[in-house]
Amino acid sequence: RGLQLRSQSSGINAEYGESKLGTSTSNDINLIVFLVEPAFSPLSIKRSDGSLQDLATFLSPQFGAVLLYSTKDKERVDGREVFGILLPQLKQLLGLRASNNSRITAREHFLLRSRTALSHILRSIDTLNSLISLVDSIPNMVIGDHIAEQIARSIAGIEQACNFLEA
Repeated sequence: RGLQLRSQSSGINAEYGESKLGTSTSNDINLIVFLVEPAFSPLSIKRSDGSLQDLATFLSPQFGAVLLYSTKDKERVDGREVFGILLPQLKQLLGLRASNNSRITAREHFLLRSRTALSHILRSIDTLNSLISLVDSIPNMVIGDHIAEQIARSIAGIEQACNFLEA
């Protein structure tokens, strides 16, 4: 009774879903909830060993998490239930350990902020290196004092951010 989705085909189905929803080249993470009509419930994912996964949820690493939410015997979507199911997938997509903890801990929050800061630092260094290459490629280029001051502030900011991350 109900429908079964093979775990091997979940990636194919996610790709189909992505093509219909549009993919993103940014760092967006999508949390998709498909409402499964009662006629198709319960919908479960069949693992490669033949066992059934009651929780019909899976990850699409380049896209996000997908939850197949059964509407059977439900009048409305329970947001707490949905978020409780998707939070472990969100943690995994963010590079954190998936856990049954319904919260993001202070340590996990610090780790995410540190990763973001490091990403911004690296982007800033790349931008400054590109500027150096540009200046080196154009002989006799005059750089105004205000630009030199902004570059000096940028370098100081990068050093300060690096010192903070090392602490």
